[in-house]
Amino acid sequence: PRARVQPTHIVNANADLMINERITAGVYATNLFDNRYVSVTNDFPGVIAPISYADPRMYGVKVSFRY
Repeated sequence: PRARVQPTHIVNANADLMINERITAGVYATNLFDNRYVSVTNDFPGVIAPISYADPRMYGVKVSFRY
């Protein structure tokens, strides 16, 4: 095939802290080492071979409330 997705190792991280019985706060990161790789490819012989790249590194905080 003309188009091929290579094996890739991705590191994600997550840490949560339960503040009390109703509130949890945390931090997260996806694609921690910011690997650039092809996530999806299609091969239409003789026409086109479009590809999609995976999302770059993302990080943030989160808060959860239980009621």
